[in-house]
Amino acid sequence: MQKILRIDSNDNLIVALKDLHAGESFSWDDDNITLVTDVKAKHKFATQDIPLDGIVSMYGTPVGKATRPIVKGEAITVDNIRHYAAPVTLEDVEPYHWQAPDVSEWSTRTFKGYVRDDGRVGTASYWLVFPLVFCENRNVSKLTNALNDALGYTNNSLKKFALNLTSGSDEQIETARMFPHIEGVRCITFTSGCGGATSDCETICDVLDAYAD
Repeated sequence: MQKILRIDSNDNLIVALKDLHAGESFSWDDDNITLVTDVKAKHKFATQDIPLDGIVSMYGTPVGKATRPIVKGEAITVDNIRHYAAPVTLEDVEPYHWQAPDVSEWSTRTFKGYVRDDGRVGTASYWLVFPLVFCENRNVSKLTNALNDALGYTNNSLKKFALNLTSGSDEQIETARMFPHIEGVRCITFTSGCGGATSDCETICDVLDAYAD
């Protein structure tokens, strides 16, 4: 079984795939490394000496800085590194320009859908029920189930099977949809919204608005 893995060729860390012990030696890309400490499975060790404040990199990107000198073959722990992320700059990045793909090949194709007032198209219409605080999640879930059942949108094959058994008939029992142009009722639940800051509430409203749109 392979015991170690280097994620990116530029990393100065190697991942232990199983528990390793001080004194074990490994070779990777013509480099020989002897462990000076034990390394637990899924933890990492240094492939080179790293000075104080030296960059620790993984996945080809900086992930930390050394809080003290780390020697080659030493385990990486919360005691010898701190979190660090490289600064991000967009000064030299060219603006992204989206170019619409050529869809002329499908210009005569159609699908069963509907056209919105703004020209966009969709394939289904749903009524959405939104709670504005997480403590209403159970209530809106029960409301959604009740509406789907009452309006003929429930698609519960086990329930239909049970009804067929109790009715003594092999005929499928179907409930007619009260609103044929609606596909069903859905609730969108979430885990926040109570006691949050104004900015949090605005973000939640933006997300819910996007769902509705």
